[in-house]
Amino acid sequence: MLQLSVVDKLKKTPKAKPCPDGQHLDVIQHPQVPPGEEDPRQRVEAMRRSGATQNEIDGALHNIATGTPLITHGAMLSRGLTPEEKDANKNGDEQKIWAVCINCHRKREVDHAASPESVAECKDVQRGWGDATQRSNNIKFAQDGGSVTYKIPLSRAGGPTSRAIWNAFKDAGAQSRVKIVGL
Repeated sequence: MLQLSVVDKLKKTPKAKPCPDGQHLDVIQHPQVPPGEEDPRQRVEAMRRSGATQNEIDGALHNIATGTPLITHGAMLSRGLTPEEKDANKNGDEQKIWAVCINCHRKREVDHAASPESVAECKDVQRGWGDATQRSNNIKFAQDGGSVTYKIPLSRAGGPTSRAIWNAFKDAGAQSRVKIVGL
């Protein structure tokens, strides 16, 4: 799903020193899904078998049903390995969606990516809304023109976590590029 010019850039030797957090220039890499998982509902079933959290599953089903953002293909949903894939000694990263820095090649997983400019993070928010590295990189992604959607439990969608997310993006001038959706 990446344009050839971006793939060519990623083939270059990475810098010896990675970019600092919050300074990456990320592009999205989608996985090649196994046969049958092109249908996002089948991909959700594989997510269940791979041990995805209930919030990740709820977020995926919400995106399939409502289009916030719209998920139309299984490759738009990240997942871990199923028990069958583990038994076959598959690479644990091959079914994940990655945001990859075109400068230093650092990669980080994102939960959903409906397009190269749109990522979603599904958070239960019991442990916050991601670590400082993830937060700063998501803000930078938004500053670079991407959109970031946080899927959080409905009971917490209007509380302090939502305000913290909103304020962090606002302070960075990226509030128009973030959505917070209660599930």
